[in-house]
Amino acid sequence: MREFRLSDLRGRLRVSLVPTATPEDANMLDNLALIALVLWPAVTLVAALINMLFAWTFSWSELVIDYFIGVAIGVSFYLGTTGHVSGVEHFALMLSTGVFGLLKWIGVDIFADPRILFLVAAGSVIGATLLAAALDHATLALGTVARVRGRFLSVFIFLLKAPFALVTSTVGLVIGLIGLVVGLANGKGGFGFLGGVFYFEWGRPGTHATTFGSVVNVFAGRMSPVIAHELYHSRQYIYLHDWLGVFYFTVAGLWGLISSAMAKKFSVRYYYTADRTGECGNPIEIVAYRKWG
Repeated sequence: MREFRLSDLRGRLRVSLVPTATPEDANMLDNLALIALVLWPAVTLVAALINMLFAWTFSWSELVIDYFIGVAIGVSFYLGTTGHVSGVEHFALMLSTGVFGLLKWIGVDIFADPRILFLVAAGSVIGATLLAAALDHATLALGTVARVRGRFLSVFIFLLKAPFALVTSTVGLVIGLIGLVVGLANGKGGFGFLGGVFYFEWGRPGTHATTFGSVVNVFAGRMSPVIAHELYHSRQYIYLHDWLGVFYFTVAGLWGLISSAMAKKFSVRYYYTADRTGECGNPIEIVAYRKWG
C-alpha cells in the first residue's frame, strides 16, 4: 500500500496551478484553478439559484457559502481524478460527487475518465435540483401528510435526492433508528416517507427538525408543519453534497453569530437558525427561515 504524504499533496497542487502548454495538458480538468475556482463553483451556484427560484426567495450570503463549498468540491474532484489516488482522496471525491464518486472508487470503467465523471456529476446536480424542486412543490400541493399519491411521487423524488449525500444520509438513518426507539418508548413517535425523504418523529414536545441528506429527524413535534422548510434543505444536499454539514457547523455557523452581532441582535441560536428578515443568521438557513419560518 502506498503511503500518503502531505508533501505529495502540496506538490500536486503546486504543479497544477502552473499548467504548461503541452498536449498532455489539453484536458482543462487538469487545471486545479479552473476546476476548483470556476467550474465546480459555477455548477453549485446555478443549482442553488434554481433552488431559490422555486422558493421565490434569494440570499446572497448562502451563495457565498455555496461558492466556497463549490471550491471544496472542485479541489476534491481534482485530487480524486489525477495521478495516484489514495483512499482518502477517493473518500473526499465521494463526499463531493455522491454515488458517482463511489462508482469510480469501486472501479466502474466509465467514470475513470475525469471528463465523463464531471459531465455526469455536474449535469445530474443541475438536473436533479430542477426536477426535485418541481416535484417537491407538486408533493406539497397534494398535502403535507403522507398519503398514497404523495408517497408514490416521493419514490421518484427519492431517486433524485438519494445519490448525492451518501454519508450524511447514512448518519441520519442511524440517528433516525434511535428516534424510532424513542418514539415507541413514549408512544408518540412516528415514521413516514414524503418528498423523497424518510422522516422519523421522536414524539417530543416543541418544534425542531434537522435534515440529514435524504433523512429528516423531527426531534420535537411533527413533520407536517416543517416539511416545506426541510425539503428545501434536502434539495441543498443535491448540490452541496456531504459538504453541507461540514460547512454548516463551522463557517456558516460562525457567520451566523457574527452577522447577528453586526445586526445588533446577537444570539447563540443564530449559529443554527436565521432571522426572517435581512441576511442575519446561518446562511444555509436563511432562505428556508425567510420563506417558511
